[in-house]
Amino acid sequence: MADTSLIFDRTSADVAQASQIRAETLQQGIVPTSSQYDVLNKGSITIYTLNRIEGKQQELMNGLQENGYWNNTIVNKVWTTNDIFRQEDLQRIVNNLAKLVNSYYVYVTTPAVPQPILYWQNLNSIEKILYDIDLILDYMISHFRLCGTFNCGE
Repeated sequence: MADTSLIFDRTSADVAQASQIRAETLQQGIVPTSSQYDVLNKGSITIYTLNRIEGKQQELMNGLQENGYWNNTIVNKVWTTNDIFRQEDLQRIVNNLAKLVNSYYVYVTTPAVPQPILYWQNLNSIEKILYDIDLILDYMISHFRLCGTFNCGE
């Protein structure tokens, strides 16, 4: 089953709500509630967002490698609260995504690999592409036939 933790339904309202929570809590040194963290994780880039994307890229690379579809390398990072997200990091994530798309399949409805520009729509595209690749890979693996289960004439 494809990863349901990927977020690709962000809206401008989510971004505005996350911005408001940041102003009301984080910038004043107040710890957000768990529901506020959920809003922050949907409407802004957090280490959870980055680790979810980078972790899924690594997971898909491993799955594709195990099934003979991978001959590239990607570089992933595990993010901590002390790290600073830079343009080079976004470029690396987008380049990794392009390698995944070029190594496997996507649906006709799958968004194109976005430009490395930080808009909420591009984040939606990044996570939707990862979701679609995961869905197709899971479907393929679930339909493998085990050795010895074929009969002549099937």
